[in-house]
Order: sequence, then structure tokens, then C-alpha cells
Amino acid sequence: GMRFGIKGDNPSQIIKNLSWAIAQDIPTGSVAIHSTLDDLLKNSMIGIGDGVGVFDWVSAEIETPYILCSLLESPVAFPSVDDRAIDVVLTLVSPEKNGPMHLQYLSRLTRMFREPRLLQSLRSVTCVDGMVAILSADNRKLLAA
Repeated sequence: GMRFGIKGDNPSQIIKNLSWAIAQDIPTGSVAIHSTLDDLLKNSMIGIGDGVGVFDWVSAEIETPYILCSLLESPVAFPSVDDRAIDVVLTLVSPEKNGPMHLQYLSRLTRMFREPRLLQSLRSVTCVDGMVAILSADNRKLLAA
């Protein structure tokens, strides 16, 4: 999935709006999602560098891997490896039954979003359609195990 222009001036507003967006797509309530995102925010380094943040977890409630790429309306300071504010947030939720595949998906996703050209293109789009055009080819590669 993709979301363009997630609003918020700080991490807690972002995760609140992100929880709502994710809950539209997967069979988990936004309250449960919010609490998962909140735990991840408190306990992990969200920013992987270059303004990209990642939230990932494993869920028993989904059957297929779920990926959401969100562009924030403006960069927000999250705990990050390079102290750069984040404007691209990736969410990866893997089915529990896939076990160790989660780490494979995660490493592919983070590798893909370390690609400067991809990030540059993504940051220049003005709508979800633009995001879809840039990411659809890469997404197919990503989940082709």
C-alpha cells in the first residue's frame, strides 16, 4: 500500500496517523497497531539513514506480507542512525506462519530504500500515483522470494 502526505509534527502524531492508515488495510485494529508502533518507537532505531524510517513486526492476523510506503508531509525527527529527520516511512508486517522470511523481506526492503535514485524519485512525486509508478516494479522484485 501507499500513503501520500501523512500529517504530523512529531513521532507520536505520525504513528497515530500511520496506525489509522494501516488499520484500513489489514485485519488488525488501529489501537493494537498503535501500541505496536509505540513499542517499536520506544525500543528501536527507526531511522535507517537518509531520511528513511522502518517499522516492522510479525503478525498472526495476516496471511500475506504487508508493506506500506508512506511519504510524510514534512520531515519529522525520529531516533535515527544518522540523526536525519525522516520523510519516508516503511511499514512491513509479515505473517507469523512465514517465520524467518520476515528478515529476508526486511533486508530486501531496506536495501531497496538505500538506493539514492529511488529516494530521489520518490521525494519528487506529488501524489500516490507517482509513488505507485516508481515502486511497483521494485515491489514485485521485493516479494519474489
